[in-house]
Amino acid sequence: MATQTNRDGQAPVNPELQVLMHAISSCAGVAVQQILNQNPDLVKEKGWHGQTVLHRACLSGDCAMVRLLLQYGADPNATNDFLETPVHYASKRGIPSLVHILCQAGGNLNVKDKSGKSPVHNAAQTGSVYMLQYFEEKGLGFRDLDENLQSPLHCVCSFGHLEAFKYLLRKGRSDPRQADSKGDTPLHICVREGYAHGSWLLINYLGLACLHVKNNLGQTPLDVLKQFDASKKSGHTQLLPLLTELTSKPQNSKIQGPTQLWYFHLLMPTVVYAFAIFVAVNIFPNYQGLVFVVALVYIMKTCMKASHRLNHVSRWANPLFAGTFFAGMLHTMIVYYWTIPEHLPHQILLYLSIIFNILQLYLYYKLIAADPGVVRTGELNEKTRQPITIIDLCDKNSSMDLFCHECEHVRSKVTKHCKLCEICYYRMDHHCLFLLKCVAYNNHARFVWFLIETGFVMSMFLLQTYFYVTSKYPGKQYSTMLVDMFWDDCWILSMVVMHIFSIIWAVSLIKFQLDIVARGQTTYFQQKISTLTAVDKLFNIIYFLQGKAAYRTDFEFEDEPKNYPVQKPYPVQQNYPVQNV
Repeated sequence: MATQTNRDGQAPVNPELQVLMHAISSCAGVAVQQILNQNPDLVKEKGWHGQTVLHRACLSGDCAMVRLLLQYGADPNATNDFLETPVHYASKRGIPSLVHILCQAGGNLNVKDKSGKSPVHNAAQTGSVYMLQYFEEKGLGFRDLDENLQSPLHCVCSFGHLEAFKYLLRKGRSDPRQADSKGDTPLHICVREGYAHGSWLLINYLGLACLHVKNNLGQTPLDVLKQFDASKKSGHTQLLPLLTELTSKPQNSKIQGPTQLWYFHLLMPTVVYAFAIFVAVNIFPNYQGLVFVVALVYIMKTCMKASHRLNHVSRWANPLFAGTFFAGMLHTMIVYYWTIPEHLPHQILLYLSIIFNILQLYLYYKLIAADPGVVRTGELNEKTRQPITIIDLCDKNSSMDLFCHECEHVRSKVTKHCKLCEICYYRMDHHCLFLLKCVAYNNHARFVWFLIETGFVMSMFLLQTYFYVTSKYPGKQYSTMLVDMFWDDCWILSMVVMHIFSIIWAVSLIKFQLDIVARGQTTYFQQKISTLTAVDKLFNIIYFLQGKAAYRTDFEFEDEPKNYPVQKPYPVQQNYPVQNV
């Protein structure tokens, strides 16, 4: 009698095996043990499409379950109907610890499925940099091709995994010129999928010649893109004018980033406000208020709509907020030394202003120019004194979260990677958009001093404008005086209003920072519950402002920062000016 089959043409699965599979999917370890104690041979049986219980456990991502099944004799190299082993499944989950357990049990990492895909291809499809780093530490390469001639980089481009994409480009791990069986390079795939930033990175990496490479259909990346123009996807919409412009240039031309756009955002607040002053003073002297209202509304509206990055496929950091802050400092100093001095009752106020301004500019320069506390390499293994690896984390069953995708090292628990600066910082507090710089271990105290100093400068400005107003508008009521200033002296009035709001913001920020410092913590690394007394907190603030370590803290910080040779976070040259600050 013929064996009964299902509609897929496969033999029915043992009911006991189905129960075991369900228990594994439910992570019911006790039930799995009971079933296997009664029938240990179930670990060798196969279910639908040749899947074993170890395949199912790997698909569930349960390390404890995988260990349990291996103890009962499960085969880490068993294949299903598609020639996929449990290592393939574990790689799809992107869990290095899972693959490490299989590897220790004899699992083969150099194995391919029916379509020619290796575990590295599966990790690339998932976008797990942890998994890719594990394979590299195990000596596996990233240039293997499947039956469609696709490398792991092709897989990453198809799914748009940015971190894995950057990882495979770094150190020449993958060949971005490799064409698949259809003649498509990774750039063709990025363009087809509307992956704008990835396309930009590839063009920077390869040069403009890559835009003229044709696939088997004779299509360049621009030809592929034009097929999707009608879809109006954001990625396709961004890429069309860029690729059209770049394709028309000579292939040996140097690729320029959005430098003009970057400088426009940086200088726009200063230039717009200066233009408003010129128009108000020289063209419409009796309607100054309207001119300044239009200028300020434009600047404020632009700032409110702005994000941390430029609206460009390069994703450069947006300098608009830094430009706004600089414009405020610059125009304050212009008012200080051009308009107000002749109305001051005592020259000592002018000298104090000069001193405060010089100190403010010095702190501003030091904040921009100094190293905030860059972590240049990873933590060291206590025994070997070598950098800790992903394999070390797997051996200790530690979390992979401390591995930095960009810098490719295992950082300490109080180190944070800044995505705008593209590097790790020790005891990071925050990334300051107004400085285009991170605030971390080396410049945190200087940053707080800068806030305090800026508060003094703004207070001095308001005091001096008080003398200016009482001198220029003697005997007038405030309501009448404000109306006159709006129409005839709005430059000063607008600066006063902005300084009032700025002081409120600065005081709240100083209060917040001192509260964090009082607990011996940072904005990013903090805990709400503190056992410190008021005296402890006071001494913490005093010690912090003196540049010393915290007097007492209940948060576990390390004693000293790490100073190792710098490690380039990304090989593609970044041309925007902020990198040179």
